[in-house]
Amino acid sequence: MPGHEDFANLIPDVVGRFGLWPLGEPIPVTSGTLNWNFAVETDGGRKFVRRYRDDLLLDRIRGEHALVVWLADRGVPVPVPAQTPADESIIQMVGRWAVFDWVEGEVLPRGSLTPSQARTLGMAHGRIQSLLAGHPLRRRRDDADALGQGGVSRPAPAGADGRPAFRRGNLGAGGPGEAASAVGSHGRRSAQVVSVSAGPGASR
Repeated sequence: MPGHEDFANLIPDVVGRFGLWPLGEPIPVTSGTLNWNFAVETDGGRKFVRRYRDDLLLDRIRGEHALVVWLADRGVPVPVPAQTPADESIIQMVGRWAVFDWVEGEVLPRGSLTPSQARTLGMAHGRIQSLLAGHPLRRRRDDADALGQGGVSRPAPAGADGRPAFRRGNLGAGGPGEAASAVGSHGRRSAQVVSVSAGPGASR
């Protein structure tokens, strides 16, 4: 299996495609398990550069990027993918790449959360789940399910301020197409999205 060292020499060209100039050597971010991630100092600040694994479909990546932007537009503090001058968030260069703003933080070992951290994480997870329940692809799936059962779908419950209420639970995967699958996978991993570590959202 390729290692970070197999892709590090491509980083200057990758960030250059996003209008950035590297100011130092790329540093591997090794906490991910599915992709190859790097921290890179640039003239536009520190960036998180991801080289996606080869078996990840392009539509899936695009759906994931669109979902992150959708959540950011609704107040979730997630870094959105950078855009090239051609308004693309993914480039092809010996594989597929994306660039995000760097997010400072720490990776907490499994089982080490304090009660306070667990409560905060649970509240954030519930908020994201409630938002995801209102995603157009999820609502489309719910509408289809309701019609099949002779019923009607209902909007996600709102809090006193009119915003989606906190709740616990798992959105689950499903729905049409790869973007719908991305909605489901982000539902399951939303805790990673907000407990950002060294890099954007999930460091996978």
